[in-house]
Amino acid sequence: RLRGQMKTDSEGRYGFSSIRPGHYPLGDSLRPRHVHFIISYPGYAPLTTQLYFAGDPYLQPNDPCGTGCKSGDPTHIVALEQADSGDRQSYKGFFKIVLSKA
Repeated sequence: RLRGQMKTDSEGRYGFSSIRPGHYPLGDSLRPRHVHFIISYPGYAPLTTQLYFAGDPYLQPNDPCGTGCKSGDPTHIVALEQADSGDRQSYKGFFKIVLSKA
């Protein structure tokens, strides 16, 4: 169902591997590639957010979702760099998610 659960280490770090999502239609245009996250931790406000990929031609101002989806916010956009994975084309990126105290 294209969902997963992750736990962090004692310092809040985690990692995951995924197939880069595709664009999908919204109205007469396409949404930028993105991954949704729902993050929770006791004592902190839960956060639902999206992570986008640098260089996507459908980021703001071309995102039909408008500014509410935050595809123009640099804190939601991850730069990808080529990763060494043998014969497959792979990329890696790093990002930080910060929760607010409840």
